[in-house]
Amino acid sequence: MGLDENGKDKKFTETYLVSAMTVLEAVTMFEEYITPFYKEHTTLGVKLTKYSEVCLTEDENYKFFSAKYCFVTIDETTGREKKTTNVILIQASDYDSAKEHFEKMSSGWLIDVELKTLGETAIIDYIV
Repeated sequence: MGLDENGKDKKFTETYLVSAMTVLEAVTMFEEYITPFYKEHTTLGVKLTKYSEVCLTEDENYKFFSAKYCFVTIDETTGREKKTTNVILIQASDYDSAKEHFEKMSSGWLIDVELKTLGETAIIDYIV
């Protein structure tokens, strides 16, 4: 719970990403992180995400962007183009910065990459 503009209790929901091996570890890490900020809070749920990587930056005014992209390869047996999809989380101040960061990162890869989608997420912070 937080306070609204009139000083009254107000319920709100925030989304955090936690890097953990188990659900118990994730909940424990989250509770240790959030308790100093919000003494009274409820953890509503935990779910597994499919981010293959989290790219962090030094930007203070950051948001988190989800980038879905494909590795483009040729199947050796059929000779057809094959696309393997991955999703990464990019910390950036805005959409253009996130796209620039992705392009810079993927330019060093020795495989063709195709950016499918890039969008802002509801994630507030990343807990490691």
